[in-house]
Amino acid sequence: MKLTVFKRNVLAFWALVALNVHAVEDRLSLLNVPQPESALEVSVNSEQITTEWHDHALEVNIAPGKGGPAVTIRPAEGMWDLSRFGHVEAMITNPMDFPIRVSLRVDNAGDWRDKPWNAESVKVLPGKTMPLKVIFGHQYGYKPGYTLDSSQIEKVVFYMGKTDVPVDFQIENLRASGEAGEKPAVDPKYIRHVPKEGYILGGAGVKFDVQKQVKGSKGVVTRSVMQKGEAALEVDIPAHSTEASVVITPVTGRWDLSQSNEMKLQVTNTGNAPASLWVKIMNGGRAEETDTVTSEGALAPGESTEIIVPYVAKSSWLGPDGDLTKHAERAGSGGTKFRSEKAEKMVLGFRSEEAASIRIDSVQAIASHRPLPEWVGKRPPVDGDWVMTMADEFDGDRIDDEIWDVTGPNWWGNSKLTHWSRDNVLVDGGTATIRMEKKTGFHNDDPASTSSDYQGGVLRTYGKWTQKYGYFESRMKLPTAAAMWPAFWLMPDRGVEFGEQWKRSDIRKDAMEFDIMEHLTRWGPYRYTTALHWDGYGKEHKSTGTTVYFYPDEEGYVTSGLLWLPGLMVYYCNGTEVARWEHERISTIQSFILYTMPLGGWDNEKVPEDGQLPADFVIDYVRVWQLEEFMTAE
Repeated sequence: MKLTVFKRNVLAFWALVALNVHAVEDRLSLLNVPQPESALEVSVNSEQITTEWHDHALEVNIAPGKGGPAVTIRPAEGMWDLSRFGHVEAMITNPMDFPIRVSLRVDNAGDWRDKPWNAESVKVLPGKTMPLKVIFGHQYGYKPGYTLDSSQIEKVVFYMGKTDVPVDFQIENLRASGEAGEKPAVDPKYIRHVPKEGYILGGAGVKFDVQKQVKGSKGVVTRSVMQKGEAALEVDIPAHSTEASVVITPVTGRWDLSQSNEMKLQVTNTGNAPASLWVKIMNGGRAEETDTVTSEGALAPGESTEIIVPYVAKSSWLGPDGDLTKHAERAGSGGTKFRSEKAEKMVLGFRSEEAASIRIDSVQAIASHRPLPEWVGKRPPVDGDWVMTMADEFDGDRIDDEIWDVTGPNWWGNSKLTHWSRDNVLVDGGTATIRMEKKTGFHNDDPASTSSDYQGGVLRTYGKWTQKYGYFESRMKLPTAAAMWPAFWLMPDRGVEFGEQWKRSDIRKDAMEFDIMEHLTRWGPYRYTTALHWDGYGKEHKSTGTTVYFYPDEEGYVTSGLLWLPGLMVYYCNGTEVARWEHERISTIQSFILYTMPLGGWDNEKVPEDGQLPADFVIDYVRVWQLEEFMTAE
């Protein structure tokens, strides 16, 4: 079918949104509309799409081809005013013998990079018809999103991802409906409960509903009891138990444990036989859970004990091997995938030869600190002829301009909202602070550059200091205000002879980005990620890495390090190895150090709440060592 025929068919189909016809109080339906060609402008992004009109449904055929085949429809003049409605929806029919995913996007005017739109997707099973609805102001699972102006709808878009096989589906009954200001029904999985003073069970005034929150395995009996005026959980375990267990959940939704780094349980054996138990906390699937913690031996009758379940992983993450072009093989193994901000359940298992009873006196999420190994800050973690090649203790009252550049690009997060200023890199009392505040100014303090409403700073050794291989370590205190994205990382620098920065810092051709510590404040103060990126930031981009939970030191700092040797990188957190990758793809290009803190990030709020700023990313020191053999080579 020719593209012009496709356009004519779509014009006939889409007249609903342009004209207020067949309107009733609660909906505006897409029906027959005269002369739709004069009311709408239609564009498509690929000739792989063809259509055929069947009554009031549009059949869409998509041939295999590039990603994102889409149809965009806009009024010939002005905008659509849907302000008296709450959403736009359509019915999608899948006649194929495999499932498909179709998306609907509703747009305001503006730069697409600012995402002035709301979008939802639906997976339509074979032979089924399913609704696809966009509620104004919500997106991606009906989470709060861009605040769409429903009186100024510029266009609507139906689209799919890349397909390697022919796809056929029908769109019908597109309409605007619902009340203005409509809110989506809250999916229980998005409800978060922050336990009072961290208590899930026990604690003054903490409610606990055994009927709704506890499920026991076969033969296990549970009941609520009062212990010193607080709710406790009694568990009766049948004899010869090797797999007896109970699952404790919130009444609805999930727990937000992000302000803690471990769970503490107080338990008592109230029966007449010894019993042992184990505990773990889970998000949903088996992979998203803490390590299982087992009691030290069997608990004797009348004996009480404390069990600590750390979120910190027992094992170091191990990087991928094999074919690095395949995403599954870039995932690595070990480490943790547990997410403390969406803990779904706690599982307790019991073992006893005889019938036994265990009372769970309290369950509390807590934040603890730990002392660091003696060597941290004094030397690298492995033996060798090490020489300190760079150190800044940030003594004095100003940045050392021989080491640091306090200007540079901001390509990250909500970059249009943030600019760098030298005034926001402060040195005082033996620390450097990158401060974020709400203050209008010019990027890099240059009136010829762009202006934005949030002012932050950057520290980087670009053009002044680089090193290939060695041990890089920094002690830092993370901010707590929403939407902060502090990071300590390395980028390659091939030298001035390569020209512009993007060429000098290209992460292809044997180079890579090392993210030693990358934190999003939405995760709470005790979690960050480590990562590596290589082969550019386009379609060939590859990355791998892991989540790290940590215990801060007594002053609230975390110390992160990178050991970088030929074919090897090892990340450390507070002197403990947390990630290791041995592979020939490890970078061989000299690199410079960066400290950045833009707004946003891929899993974070966009901007902080009023009153949360200024927010500080504090750096106590950075120290770098090199092996003598590589100094000679350089």
